[in-house]
Amino acid sequence: MHVLTPFMHLMRTAVFGGALVVAVNTATADDFLPLSEDDLAPTTLNASIVVDESVIRLGDLFTNAGEHTRQAVAYSPKPGKQSVFDARWLAKAASYYRVDWRPESFDVQSVVTRSSVTVTAKEITAAIAEALSEYNLSGDLTVELDNPLLRVHAAGGGLPSAIVEDIRYDRKTGRFAAIVAAPAGDPAATRMRVSGRSYRILHIPVLAERQLRDDIIREADIIWIEAKAERMQPDVIIDENDLIGMSPKRGLRAGIPIRQTDVRRPILVKRGAIVTIRLTSGGMSLSAQGRAQENGSKGDTIRVSNSQSSQVIEAEVDKAGSVVVRMPQLLAMN
Repeated sequence: MHVLTPFMHLMRTAVFGGALVVAVNTATADDFLPLSEDDLAPTTLNASIVVDESVIRLGDLFTNAGEHTRQAVAYSPKPGKQSVFDARWLAKAASYYRVDWRPESFDVQSVVTRSSVTVTAKEITAAIAEALSEYNLSGDLTVELDNPLLRVHAAGGGLPSAIVEDIRYDRKTGRFAAIVAAPAGDPAATRMRVSGRSYRILHIPVLAERQLRDDIIREADIIWIEAKAERMQPDVIIDENDLIGMSPKRGLRAGIPIRQTDVRRPILVKRGAIVTIRLTSGGMSLSAQGRAQENGSKGDTIRVSNSQSSQVIEAEVDKAGSVVVRMPQLLAMN
């Protein structure tokens, strides 16, 4: 049983840097071993200390503190926080426990830091995303907290982690409220209520650099970005195969989602250009020159005037500067 000593009654109302001073009688048989060489060494003050326990012991503050080394003399600060003990307080503690130490000046102090593990929003959102997986939500999800700067300093020095103990999720709005414990698996874990929203994420192909009108988009021109599905227009291109080989109808900026109406197949025949009109049927092959009456991409049917007959026919764009005439157009070519 812990017994409060007279030192606590002497200092019970004093607070230094947020640490309430107490003294707890925790002496054991190990505290009264025969003197060693260390015991004969001079006592020195530890100006900066990191402690793991909930109390600060005399031996944390002083090296070679003597028989009361394990004596608890103050409460530790909260995890990740500090307490500052000034020269006056240290002198009284040393005198009370007969420690051979005196401050050299009033500027002497000891700063005690409580060890901690910092659990950030990154670990918390990961835990919530894992908990939401039980709802069988389709696609990739991202989780955003209402407080994106949330962080918890928990006692201990292990790896930062968190676990969701309870969660409520609204499928319609994507909103959630959860009880999260950090660090995970720690009986003394800090528990907090967090809220936020989840979003379905799309992986979208976009241009790595600006493309001008009628440029040809190649696979090497494409990079991928993530975007919230709810913010995307329904005709945004999400398959890179729908971009490769296409041309912008107008200049397109890099990194911006591209809609189906922003691109077209490359223009292989331009209006007013001279083209070769071809017809092949079995072993017969005919060709003539003509002039395109309109723009056309591969596979488009455009109007072409025959240079010899001045007849306007319909032909299918085959490749750059070349069109193919279907059989019904054969008479019009002669």
